[in-house]
Amino acid sequence: MNKEERKRYNLKYRSKNKVKIAEHKQRYRKTNSQKFANYNKVYRKLHKEELSIKRLQQKIANGWVRKNKEPGTSSQSWFKRIIKRDGAICRKCNTTENLTLNHKIPRCIGGENSYENLEILCQPCNLREYHSLVKKALKSYFNIS
Repeated sequence: MNKEERKRYNLKYRSKNKVKIAEHKQRYRKTNSQKFANYNKVYRKLHKEELSIKRLQQKIANGWVRKNKEPGTSSQSWFKRIIKRDGAICRKCNTTENLTLNHKIPRCIGGENSYENLEILCQPCNLREYHSLVKKALKSYFNIS
C-alpha cells in the first residue's frame, strides 16, 4: 500500500469509526492523565505570553468587555490599542498570567469607561486595586479618617 492509498484508507476509516476513535482517545487520556498534565505544565510555561493574550482575546469575545453598544464602552479595538500601549504584562507586578482589563478609577465610584481610564492588570492586582480605591471612596464619603 503506497502513501496515497494509505491516506485514503485512513480518512475512510476515521469517517466510519468516529465514535470508536473518540472512545479510544478518552480511555487513553484517562490512563495517561499524568503524562498529559506534565505536558500541559511544560507547554504553559513555554507559551505564557501567547496564552495570556489568547485568554484576554477570549474574554473579549465572550463579552467580558462590553461591545460598542453605548458611548464610552470598551471595544475590541481599544483592547488591542491597550495591549500595544501597556504590553501583555500587568502594570503593577509585571506578570503575564491571568491578565484583565482594569479601570484605573472604578466605574462604581464615577470612573469613565474610556481608553485613558483602562489598563492591563493581573487578576490579583486588579482586585487589590479595586478594593483599595473603594475603601478610600467610602472613607471620604462617610468622612472616616
